[in-house]
Amino acid sequence: MGRYPYLASLRTVDSFHKCGGALVARDVVLTAAHCPEISSVVLGQHDRRISTAASERFEVTDTVAHPRYDFSSQDMSYDLKLVKLGDGGTSRISKREFLRLNKWGTVPVPGEALTVMGWGVVSVLKKETSPILKATMTNYVPNDICAQSKGTFTIGDFNYVSSYT
Repeated sequence: MGRYPYLASLRTVDSFHKCGGALVARDVVLTAAHCPEISSVVLGQHDRRISTAASERFEVTDTVAHPRYDFSSQDMSYDLKLVKLGDGGTSRISKREFLRLNKWGTVPVPGEALTVMGWGVVSVLKKETSPILKATMTNYVPNDICAQSKGTFTIGDFNYVSSYT
């Protein structure tokens, strides 16, 4: 099933990849609230151009954004959305491993190595994302230190931290 069986590609009605997410229960994907309307989710697809026996496609039956997320703001606080998966009434749910959410505020610790992954933007000008899942290692930086960073860059209307001093 691949190295990241819980990683999800969220698709539009015409099967265009819009956002990534993670399977956090057998029939629930966690993604960003700012992700536009999606109609289906594909799990287990490392290269979005190639369907394999390991990939599964599910219809979206419902979405719920965090109630404190402000769609009209550039503030990324509470930028979370749950996506309920369905299958057209056949009661099929994913049998794959799902990502277990962290319950402890003490984990991770500052400086701890983390893996980040996704089909992120490879060309800002073309608004193009990678068809192949990318992953890299980085070190955890607490939000308060990250907020003090001078190493930010902008994609669209949002600022991201690229480094800290």
